[in-house]
Amino acid sequence: MNSKKTITKEMLAADLSALGLRSGDWVAVHSSLRSIGWVEGGPPGVIEALRSVVGPSGGIMMPLFVKPGGIRIDLALTPTYLGLLPETFRKYPGVVRSAHPTHSVGILGPGGREIAEAHRHAGYLNPGSPYDQLARLGGKVLHIGCNWNSSSILHLAEVLAEVPYVHVAYPEWSRGVSGRHTDGSIISDVPRYVPGDSAGFYLIQEEMERRGMLRAGKVGEADSVLALAARMLEVGTELLRADPGRFLCHAADCVVCPVGRGIINKLERSRGEKA
Repeated sequence: MNSKKTITKEMLAADLSALGLRSGDWVAVHSSLRSIGWVEGGPPGVIEALRSVVGPSGGIMMPLFVKPGGIRIDLALTPTYLGLLPETFRKYPGVVRSAHPTHSVGILGPGGREIAEAHRHAGYLNPGSPYDQLARLGGKVLHIGCNWNSSSILHLAEVLAEVPYVHVAYPEWSRGVSGRHTDGSIISDVPRYVPGDSAGFYLIQEEMERRGMLRAGKVGEADSVLALAARMLEVGTELLRADPGRFLCHAADCVVCPVGRGIINKLERSRGEKA
């Protein structure tokens, strides 16, 4: 006999509405499916609950990122490494995958194909990318059972703040990446304005919570947070302009943050010498 509490799609929809998601909203979703609990219908049930709340005029985005090391990237076939819910979303009817070899985003909603195609020329998570367009649409970002270290849109704040380490790439990306898009065309990107380490992004969540900018609650059994995408970018950019190294980690095995910190220190020494 199954003793787990069954969470229905209707229950999830009620939770999402209570959190502040509305009909017509565009929302980017980051998730830990396990944290939600035993969902009726599994991952498709979560997607259907989201769709029922945002309605036909709203839209859903989920990251479908791919690691480039040692594989041939074919966005029609290559799965994402980000978990069962995004991977289910990748194959869900009507979802289009944006035109970037490693940082593609799944999009479901009106105008989704145009948003996805614009990623071909926008770079990883830069102006013109799906997350930038989400903010311009007045969209929201929903974290279900996960903290903001998974919040991809905040890499765009690094670009907007013009942090001096924004060109430092992880080794797998240092020579650029390429792959085959779902339409058969070849897509590529060079290591400029690349996403770095995200270990400190939780500090933006803490600052926005302090300012009363977040809606927190449960989605199923998962602690969840909803925020306006544009406000996340504004606060992230503000904090980074005040302290460009604020979100860099101190992990001994990190290959990018020490380089970024070195660049910042060199610039500060140079400014000191000129003063």
